Amino acid sequence: MGGRDVDERVKLQFEYAWRWFDSHAKQRMTMFYYYLVMIGILANAWVASYDKGQTNIAVAISVLGIVTSVAAICFDMRNRQMCTAAEDILEKLETTAIYRTQTDDGNKCLVGPLSADREIGMREGQRRTWTQSGLKHKLWIRLLEGLSGAGFGLGIVMILQS
Repeated sequence: MGGRDVDERVKLQFEYAWRWFDSHAKQRMTMFYYYLVMIGILANAWVASYDKGQTNIAVAISVLGIVTSVAAICFDMRNRQMCTAAEDILEKLETTAIYRTQTDDGNKCLVGPLSADREIGMREGQRRTWTQSGLKHKLWIRLLEGLSGAGFGLGIVMILQS
């Protein structure tokens, strides 16, 4: 296979992996935005039904809030897996075809963004410090989803105790 054919194949591989990543990364954030809107609507409905003494409706809204939060976490986990799969391929293309990681004299060259992320320990599956973990979207998205679900669970407890 000639050099030109290899270059075209690398371009095709890059384009395919990039589109896969881009699609699932956008889907992940879109799902989170819709989740925030849905939780806001449910929280408002819960407060309105609780204030009017409609506890059965408030419990049903709480259950829906918990289910919505669990589903959002599951969707986020799956979308993150699909993003990571594409990131792994893109990183491989960075190191083998797009960026050279070493010059002819043995000195290190500029690496691509995913390789640089790996060097500082921020790629999926790497061990991180607490500071590094605090900078990950995954932590904050899932924390907000989990706390929202727990809040609706506390709403049920509050109703049952009154």
